[in-house]
Amino acid sequence: MTSINTEALQELVSFAREHSPYYRKHYAGVPQHVSKLGQLPLLDHKSFWAANIGLPPENEVVTGPLRDGAVFRTGGTTAVDKVSFVSREELQHAAQGWAESLIQAGLQPGDRVANLLHGGDLYKGFLIFSLALTEGITPTFHLPIGFAPLESQIWTLQTYQATVVAGMPMVMCRLADYLVEKGQQVPSVRLLLYIGEMLHKDQRALLSLAFPFARMGPVSYGGVEVGLVGRPDSPPGGVDQDSIAYIVNSSSMIMEIMTDRGEVITKEGIRGDVVVTNLNRRLMPIIRYPTGDIAEWVDYSKLKFHVCGRTPVVVRLGSASYEMERLKEIVSTTLKDERINSFQVVLRRANGLDEMIFRIACRPQNAVKSAQEIQDKMNSAHTEFAKEVAERSISPLVVEWISIQDLHYNTRSGKLHEVVDLRAV
Repeated sequence: MTSINTEALQELVSFAREHSPYYRKHYAGVPQHVSKLGQLPLLDHKSFWAANIGLPPENEVVTGPLRDGAVFRTGGTTAVDKVSFVSREELQHAAQGWAESLIQAGLQPGDRVANLLHGGDLYKGFLIFSLALTEGITPTFHLPIGFAPLESQIWTLQTYQATVVAGMPMVMCRLADYLVEKGQQVPSVRLLLYIGEMLHKDQRALLSLAFPFARMGPVSYGGVEVGLVGRPDSPPGGVDQDSIAYIVNSSSMIMEIMTDRGEVITKEGIRGDVVVTNLNRRLMPIIRYPTGDIAEWVDYSKLKFHVCGRTPVVVRLGSASYEMERLKEIVSTTLKDERINSFQVVLRRANGLDEMIFRIACRPQNAVKSAQEIQDKMNSAHTEFAKEVAERSISPLVVEWISIQDLHYNTRSGKLHEVVDLRAV
C-alpha cells in the first residue's frame, strides 16, 4: 500500500454510500470527501454478515437487484456459512485474474490439469478454476474431476497422465495418503497447485511420496469474499520450501497490515492483521475488510508479503483456553521423527465431564509410548489443564491414532475442521 488512487477510493466509497443501506449507515460519521483509508472504519464482521442475507431490500449490503452474476458460499472452516455476491462482469474479471495467476504459478501449454475443487452447492472453486482455464491464453486439457471417489480420481489421473493437480491441501493429502496405502504413485504429475489453505511441511512430505516429481505452490492468496489479493512472487518449490512470498494485486486491491491497536504497519518483519479493500467490487463492496489472516511485509516498497497464518484459534475447555498453535507444537515436537499427515482437536462429553481428544493422522512406531509422551507434555506445558484433570473438573487428554480419511472436514469445500466441538450434540 505504497500509494492509493484517491480518485478510485472516493468513487468506490461514494458508490457504496449511495447504493448500499449498510454502508450508508456504516459511514454516517465519515466526511463526504475521502482521500485516506484511515478516514474509514474497519468493517465489523458481525453486522456486515447479518445485513448480507437474502434479496434486497432485506439484504442491506448489496447495491442493487440481483439481475446478472452469481452467489457463492463462503465461510471456510467457520461454523456459519456466508454468501458473497458478484456481478457477471466481476466474475469475468475474477476468472481472468485466476488465469493470470495460473500462468505465474507454473501452468504450461499442453498441461493436463486435474481439477479437484468442489463444484455445486454455491461453491466457487470448481467453477472459477474452470472459467480460468477457458479464459486463459495458455492452451490446456481440463480434467474436471471435482469431488469424485478416490478410486475414480486415481483412475483419471493415471489414465490421462495428469501433469497438474489443483485442489485444497486436505483433499490432495487424502488422495496422496490413499495412493501411498495402495503402494501407488502418479509420476506424470509435475505440479501441485493448492488453493484455499496453507500447505504445511508435513503435508508436503506426504504429497511427495505419491507425486515424486511434483513441485508445489499456491495459485494465489485471497478468498471468496474479498477476491484475489496477491500472487506468488516465486515459482513453486519442493518439500523443503520455506514460506511463500506474495505480491499484492495492486491493480484491484489495497492491502493493509494492522496492529491490534488499529495502527497501519509499513515496516518489514512485523506481523499484523490483514485488511483488504477491493477496488473493483460494486455489487457487494468490500472496503477495509479484516480477513482473519496474519501477515508481514517482506518488502513494503514492492508490496511483497508473507502470510503467517490465521488469527489464533483458541480451544476452550474447563476454565482455561488453549491456542491451537501451541497444541500443534506439542504434537509435532513429540513426533518429530514420525510422519504426521494431519492433526485435529475434538471436544466432547464423556462420563459427565468435558474431554479433549487429539486426533492424529499418524502411525508411530510405538503408539502407547508416543501417546503417553504427548499427554505428559500437555500436562507440563499447561499446568492449568493438569490441575483441572486432578480436580476431576475435566477428563484427561485422549490421544487417538487415525487415518487421514477419518478426520472431520467440510464435505463441501474439503477444508479440515481444526477444532470439532461435539459437546452440544
